[in-house]
Amino acid sequence: MDGELKLIIHAPKQPRSGMAEEGLKLCRAGFVYRGSLTHWNSNVPRLMKKVIVLLFFVQLSAHGLSQVFFLQTQGGFGGYGMEELREWNEWYLSRLPIQAEAVDEYPGRVEYKFAMGVSWDFADVGFSYGVRSTGARYSMADYSGEYRCDYILNGFGPGLLAQLRLGSFGDFQLLLSNDLALLDTKLVLDESLVLWEEEVYQEDMTIRSKDVIWEPALRLRYPMHPLAFDLYLGFASQINGDGLFWTASTNTYPLMMGQDPVHAQWNGVRFGASVLLKFAMKDQSSN
Repeated sequence: MDGELKLIIHAPKQPRSGMAEEGLKLCRAGFVYRGSLTHWNSNVPRLMKKVIVLLFFVQLSAHGLSQVFFLQTQGGFGGYGMEELREWNEWYLSRLPIQAEAVDEYPGRVEYKFAMGVSWDFADVGFSYGVRSTGARYSMADYSGEYRCDYILNGFGPGLLAQLRLGSFGDFQLLLSNDLALLDTKLVLDESLVLWEEEVYQEDMTIRSKDVIWEPALRLRYPMHPLAFDLYLGFASQINGDGLFWTASTNTYPLMMGQDPVHAQWNGVRFGASVLLKFAMKDQSSN
């Protein structure tokens, strides 16, 4: 490594000097005091909560119109943009006295979604819950040690799902699906420095954000009662909230790039497969 790292090697009793002092200031350099947690406020998640409550009552009323329900499980591939985080990481690494390089930067991963609701001949309407993850690693290593900075992202949250049948050909059906969901992003940042097989610095922090994500998709369905098998292709578009932030005591610190907040952007192509199970509830009134 460079001369500043050698200074630490020759003076192990001062692990916070040289690179450990100048280069490992974690990511707090990018945070700006924002006040109490009550100051974090976005109208988008509030609106989504109201819509979810509204759909809940729609589901209750739909129970009187239809007693055919569905359960759906879905797995597929998601590509993620993360342009703002990539830009912020590049800026942060440029401040280090070492030349850390990207080992991996927010690759696409397998994501999962579960749904349940009411089904008619022309549509399926219900609630969904999606889970997705990605991450990044930046490091520099040689015979004397290694600097490593890991970003581990998980996005999850409930949503509203509607699948409308557009038509059929042969045994197949073509559907247009829309999923509008609250998105809770959890970013765990883990930074460490190991010298001569001894960890001289390690710190981690958890950063969060609240956003909304819209995922329209085309679905090709093959029904085989009581099951149905789907292939889907779509795109995810994120509606940004106030950006990534972390809290300490009662204070909130947003992740900033200059004067602008940094967002975890889950935008990207989605494709995969799902299995849907339909079942009918017995009408107790007929007994």
